[in-house]
Amino acid sequence: MKKGIKWTAACASLAAFLQFLPAAAQADTIMEEIKVEKDSSESMDKGEEMKLQVRNSSNNGTVEVNGEEIQTIENGYVEKVIYTNNQEAAFITVLSRYQGNGNIMNVDIYKWNEKKLNTVYEEEDIMSGSVTVEDDSIVIGRPDLETAESQAVPEKVETNTISFTEGEVNESGFKEMSLESFNQSYAEESGEMNTLANYDNPSFTEINELLTRKANQHGIPPELLKAIAWQESTWRQYVNGDPLIGFDGKGIGIMQVTPGYTGLPEDGTPEFEQRLKTDIEYNIDKGIEILLQKWNWTGKIIPQVNDGSKEVVDNWYFALIAYNGISKINDPRERSNTYQAKIFEHMNGNMGSLGLKPFPENTLNIKYTNPKSPNLMIFTDKMKYQTTAPYTRSKENYKKDDVVAPRASVNMRNAPGGAVTGKLDAGQLAVISGPITYQENRLVHHGWYQVKNASGETGYVPASYLSLQRLSGPTRYDTAVEISKNGWMQAETVVIATGEDFPDALSGTPLAHKLNAPILLSSANELPARTEAEINRLNAKNIVILGGTQAISKEVENKLRSTGRSVERISGATRYATAGLIADRVGGSGEYILANGNSYPDALSIAPHAAREGIPILLTRETSVPSETASKLRNSKNITVVGGTSMVSGKVFNSLSNPKRISGSTRYGTAAAVINELNSPKEAGLIVSGENFPDALTGSVLAAKQNGALLLTRSGSIPSETSSLTNDSSFQTIKALGGTSAVSTNTVVNFTR
Repeated sequence: MKKGIKWTAACASLAAFLQFLPAAAQADTIMEEIKVEKDSSESMDKGEEMKLQVRNSSNNGTVEVNGEEIQTIENGYVEKVIYTNNQEAAFITVLSRYQGNGNIMNVDIYKWNEKKLNTVYEEEDIMSGSVTVEDDSIVIGRPDLETAESQAVPEKVETNTISFTEGEVNESGFKEMSLESFNQSYAEESGEMNTLANYDNPSFTEINELLTRKANQHGIPPELLKAIAWQESTWRQYVNGDPLIGFDGKGIGIMQVTPGYTGLPEDGTPEFEQRLKTDIEYNIDKGIEILLQKWNWTGKIIPQVNDGSKEVVDNWYFALIAYNGISKINDPRERSNTYQAKIFEHMNGNMGSLGLKPFPENTLNIKYTNPKSPNLMIFTDKMKYQTTAPYTRSKENYKKDDVVAPRASVNMRNAPGGAVTGKLDAGQLAVISGPITYQENRLVHHGWYQVKNASGETGYVPASYLSLQRLSGPTRYDTAVEISKNGWMQAETVVIATGEDFPDALSGTPLAHKLNAPILLSSANELPARTEAEINRLNAKNIVILGGTQAISKEVENKLRSTGRSVERISGATRYATAGLIADRVGGSGEYILANGNSYPDALSIAPHAAREGIPILLTRETSVPSETASKLRNSKNITVVGGTSMVSGKVFNSLSNPKRISGSTRYGTAAAVINELNSPKEAGLIVSGENFPDALTGSVLAAKQNGALLLTRSGSIPSETSSLTNDSSFQTIKALGGTSAVSTNTVVNFTR
């Protein structure tokens, strides 16, 4: 390669530079570069004619000429400025990159003539681009990423040579060449950095395990991190024994981290760059830090998706954009092959098989209104987006004994990727019998779980097909949170009930459903931290407390009020009065459901139906109707009594106007009769303990929301009345609520035998 006249000393004057040139050379084009590190500034002084100042702060870069700001790179940095003087005019070329992994490059050229500055060249942002100074011209390299397996090593390159002659900018236009030819011509700025060491990549299985472990440690869906690493490097830290350096000559290793553009505190130290090259775990860690840094822009620089939960893969759409760069090049309205589209494609394609729903890109509201950063995405007009349920969570953090079911029929194999030994039907429950494992195949990124079905058959199935079929936590309060997270991404209102007893909450499901609110639990004197965190996640503005201060203390109420939320307490002198007040809030057409107020199973069994139909639930004693209830029933049109005569006596039943009874010989029989006689929808069957109330209480409103029913069971065995409901596989999905002490693993799996 011919060596052009290049000078990279940042602050030397033009006069000092010219001293070293022969007279003939001084008549030719002169080119100088300013390279600027993070959190620093450099200048070039052309005497009275022009003073050039370049600054990089922690988040932005600026270029000034004679004190006037000509370019601002928000959420990015100036990589270098090239000053060109061909005796007829002076030109300033600004090369900048967006913060993140530093992949996206921007090139602008300004002409300085008669103390006036005009823009003469604006290049669209380039993914993984490079700029090389060659003799008296600038060569812009643009990789062809349409067919490339990774951004680091494209197969083809396009180059545009820009020369400065007769006071003008002249360009050749982009012309295609092979990567090999490009590296031979411009190897000074790109290609691999040779070292004296000889490094080997770990096996694909080891890299798969490493990426999964690192992602789970940081609360990132492993499928997402693995797709990013594949897009960046096809899971390579080294090539031919040397650290992998991307086409742009900047990105390093498996995550293609670009020193100088990460925003990380250690960036700029010699150890940082060296470890990025030689330590694959360190490289992954730094890529994760950049990704989390961009995730933390949510609600400030980039919009929130759904409820903003990290565990939901769909919610990472804008953080993916920011990881690569919030540039117009990643706007799907402008370009189909965006960075985030490629990541979603990897997760959904044969490599990941995750089944993600597409982001609703037709709803995007992105502006480009910054005149000094014209390609910078500005999201402030719309900072929240909603995607279509069901939402996708990671499949690669399940544990032994977790109950799962496939979303579609899937083969069982004798080993990961091995011979077919059987099949799991869609929705068929199985239990995981060991940790996730991987196969040594570069094109299969998902893990495999060994599972056992109710018949005792075992086999390996792809993790990407499986979903957890149990919502539980270590306590009833935690289980209520998991139920809430499963059904609500956001909620204006939350209903709070005591987790210590059931009476005040028995009638609460129809009201919660009317308010589209989950039911969360609190102890009498202390609001559990998980409950408080869930209220915050839901971004709830209103709280409805069920019951008096003995159920939920004034201290808990005051704590909820201190957050600025509206708090309402519904409480009567007795459980019957409380039920009556809740009924007033539910409203309705004069139809009521009547259940025993001293027992929970019957009221909770019918609660999903009552909620969907907007029918209040009133409470009674076994042998007499309390006055608080009787006053509500005087003008009733229809009354459905739930439970047998041991719950609501014949005497009470006969005293009612136009009553109907639904009952069985046991609580399980009554629950089954409710489903059969009321023709309950069967989109979801939620398995709950019939021996304790909390999971059925909080799950009843989820069943109403998901067009399902509660399936009451014993912990260690399925009652025959409940089993009869699922023998025909009529429920589209079946899921357990509560831990194994509430409903054992074998019991859950046997629901689909």
